[in-house]
Amino acid sequence: SELSEEATGSFLSGLWDSDGSVSKRGDASFSSRSEKMVSELRRILFQFGVETSFYQRQLHGHTVYELYVRRPWKPRFKELVSLVPHKQERLQ
Repeated sequence: SELSEEATGSFLSGLWDSDGSVSKRGDASFSSRSEKMVSELRRILFQFGVETSFYQRQLHGHTVYELYVRRPWKPRFKELVSLVPHKQERLQ
């Protein structure tokens, strides 16, 4: 069954707090060596109205998959995902 927006937001918050990042410019991103994980995360975000950009790059001899929340969808991301204070402040 599908998760509610609240449950999905809680899941995404925990994921972003542990493995996601928010740059000093306020860009939210997530990276992993698991293409499946990043693809599923992208699908979930899209399902809840957040569009992302997807990149693949080499880092220390490993392929890393990254997604970035696209700026026009940042307000929706902020509605959906609550972050630890230092990351939440950067999202402003």
